Amino acid sequence: GTTWVIELQDGEWLLLPRPGMLERQAQLESLSRLFEVSIDDPLPGQVDLLQPGFATVVEHGRRWYLKQKGCVGVQSDPLKASLEGRLKRIEAELFK
Repeated sequence: GTTWVIELQDGEWLLLPRPGMLERQAQLESLSRLFEVSIDDPLPGQVDLLQPGFATVVEHGRRWYLKQKGCVGVQSDPLKASLEGRLKRIEAELFK
């Protein structure tokens, strides 16, 4: 899948995108169900976590619901973007 889940002590789940490259449109569509996606260039692209998502368990190990969508960015070639530019974009997303 495109998402990792970490169970927190209070019973909520933290949703994180799996690190790495998105190569297919189906991966992007799957990710967009749980995250707001900001895409700079067409795929393939590197995923950047801007804000994690949260889910709440209804039935442990079987059912859950999305409490809050997270936010991710996708860049086609992170080595071409300056670190300063990437930090400014992340800061702008976090403080909307």
